[in-house]
Amino acid sequence: MPDESLKIECTTAYEKVGLLLVCCVAFVVGGLVMTGDPDPYSRIIGWAGVVLFGMGLPILGGMLLRTGVVVRFDGEGIYDRRLGPEVIRWEAIDRLELLSIQGNKFIGVRLQDRRAYLARMNVWARLVHHANGCVGFRLIYVNLGALRPGLREGLPRLYALLSEIGRDELLDL
Repeated sequence: MPDESLKIECTTAYEKVGLLLVCCVAFVVGGLVMTGDPDPYSRIIGWAGVVLFGMGLPILGGMLLRTGVVVRFDGEGIYDRRLGPEVIRWEAIDRLELLSIQGNKFIGVRLQDRRAYLARMNVWARLVHHANGCVGFRLIYVNLGALRPGLREGLPRLYALLSEIGRDELLDL
């Protein structure tokens, strides 16, 4: 079993989530103001902003209420409670990849048997995974963007953990 100090436990970065929530509220209010404009184009853009950024309000609100560990990397594998109750065991992983979509960095997890793991994911995570697959993203993604430690702080520790457990060949980062 690896050194317990190499375990990485990521929790919600409340200041980041709070800032995103404030921005969503501002865009919803701005959209509502635009819906009163006499120009039909402005009204359409306003309603689109209300709907788009309004969808972020319950998601971000839920993230602010979340406590405890969200993502954990340890000797057993990767646990991301947003995906479901299962730990992705290191033995089930073919490779880890660092991906960036418009500056938002993710860890992509390439599994040996993706379908078996997908069957155990929660419904919301399966829907998101399916939507990602429709645009060409077929890996399981672990996003540390609104978590502490984030990817910048956690990546060196992940290297050390994988080296300690003898799985450093997984890294394609």
